[in-house]
Amino acid sequence: MNNVLVYFDVIISPGGPDEDVINTVSTGRIYQKNGALYVIYNELDEIIFEEFTSVLKVEDDEITLIRYNKNKEANGKMVFRELEVIDGYYGTEQGYVDIQTDTVRMRSDLSYENGGTISIDYYIEIVGVIKTRHLLNIQVKKEKADEQEVC
Repeated sequence: MNNVLVYFDVIISPGGPDEDVINTVSTGRIYQKNGALYVIYNELDEIIFEEFTSVLKVEDDEITLIRYNKNKEANGKMVFRELEVIDGYYGTEQGYVDIQTDTVRMRSDLSYENGGTISIDYYIEIVGVIKTRHLLNIQVKKEKADEQEVC
């Protein structure tokens, strides 16, 4: 298991009048198991000020993101498969919301030895409410002893 820095760039509604950009950095770990790569990192939800542990599972044709709360209960799940619409859920203060991810394009050159990048172009729909496009770029770098940036 290697320590890593995980850089996130998310563009919501790219090119539109409501475009929003979110950039974060977290520390984490990467490991390999049964042919998949896993990146585990902590993140702070700035809306409800709660820390979550997120697990990013990267396989050849699928990327899964699961978020766990402090009680180790799954608080959200999104699955990405290129050109597929997949059901998921997201936890809020009011309860769970059904979502769907519609993945337009997905690329990854992530490796255990070198880290790498993940790029996902997708639509997320809060079922029956709103659908927005997202561009998610994740860069995973092996952590150096002198780099201690934390989200």
